[in-house]
Amino acid sequence: MSLSQPEWQAKFLKEGETLIRWSDQERKDQKAPNDWKQNWNHWANGAAYLKADRDGDKSIDKNFTGEVPTTARPIVQAKLAALISAAMTTCSGEERVKPRPTKTAIDKTLNQVIYAAEQGRGVFGKTVGSGDAGQVANSATDGALNNKHPLAYAIMCVSMAANTQNTLKLTNDKDNAQEWEAGNDAGKTAYEKVQTICGGAGTIKTTVAALRTAVQAIHGTITMVRDVGYLGQTLDGTCTGSSTSGVCVKYAKTITDTKDDFNKLTYASLALEAAEELDQRTAAEAEDSNKRRDLDNTIKAAYALTHEAGKLHKALTSAAAQPKINLESAAKAAKAAVDCSSTTKKAACQAKAECTWESTDKTEGDHCKLNATAVGQQATQTQGNGAAATTGCATHKDKTACDADKTGGKQNCAWRKGKEGEDDKDTEKCHSSSFLLNKQFALSVVSAAFVALLF
Repeated sequence: MSLSQPEWQAKFLKEGETLIRWSDQERKDQKAPNDWKQNWNHWANGAAYLKADRDGDKSIDKNFTGEVPTTARPIVQAKLAALISAAMTTCSGEERVKPRPTKTAIDKTLNQVIYAAEQGRGVFGKTVGSGDAGQVANSATDGALNNKHPLAYAIMCVSMAANTQNTLKLTNDKDNAQEWEAGNDAGKTAYEKVQTICGGAGTIKTTVAALRTAVQAIHGTITMVRDVGYLGQTLDGTCTGSSTSGVCVKYAKTITDTKDDFNKLTYASLALEAAEELDQRTAAEAEDSNKRRDLDNTIKAAYALTHEAGKLHKALTSAAAQPKINLESAAKAAKAAVDCSSTTKKAACQAKAECTWESTDKTEGDHCKLNATAVGQQATQTQGNGAAATTGCATHKDKTACDADKTGGKQNCAWRKGKEGEDDKDTEKCHSSSFLLNKQFALSVVSAAFVALLF
């Protein structure tokens, strides 16, 4: 919008200041095409933004337009439109079908893995209302509490001895095992005992790999005894926490010789769910980082357009100021060069105004060369005074003479209408047949423009 003409910007502003919305009468009075509707409000907001009273020292719209020369503005507009399109592509897809998981949501899932509660310790953080969370009874029923399988209870099952079994020592443990509580509503008391065994919080960062590895590690420690899966020390298989029954969890409903539903256990399924959520969030954050980088590069490229525009303007004006190539004179020079090189006698060479004999002591041989100075003067004189040509294709007034102008069997001239860069585009006359010369000037201008943008 900042590069557009004032007449265009005025279409979107009332009295040159307030934006005109699509539904406004002022827009209807303009009879704007219906296909403008989708972009109208964007254009109007842009026009109004340019009129807003802001600090102009660092505002791109206040500085950008004045730095773009008129000669380069169409090209800069096209490049800026491409940058805007790239930015819109970068920002597309923000409206996800499924919202990305938040850190809060992932933390709640992880808390459920351990305590079967979204926040706090659940039954392991209270006495009254904790039920049998502090007792060993559920060790033999898949470690289930209220139809869930909290990891905290599974850890207690493989770390604590039954009540009155205070002399029981676990494998590789020199101290007596902590005991389960005898009565209900002792979840907090029992859990605090196992905390003394496990120690403080670890230093392992919660990552996708760490979560999945932990689930696999627990799954890998389960052993099969009499067609049932067990976690921990297994003796008679009842897992009551005594020296004869074992300190363990019995997964009779989950893992047998006919099925392995380990991943359906609450702590396993939720840990894998948290890993998936964390994976999605990590990928989304990486995508956001890439988009921010792409947008930063696009913005930098937009600011750099003023610098490019200056170089482009200089290249265009410099190339345009150079004298145009006289195609007839160029063709004449090419023909003269061939004629001179084919002349081997001094007298014949000196008789031709376009040639010069370069040997001082020989009268024959390959010494006749083109007199570039003489040819250049003739071309300049012809171009400067507009006089009719006395040599070259322009001297031929009919098709027969034009077609007969050849050098070494190659056609020098062609009877045709003028091409781009030549006169008489609607009239047939004798022109140089050189396509390369005809395009040389245009090519030099384009090349200069692109070089200006590259350096």
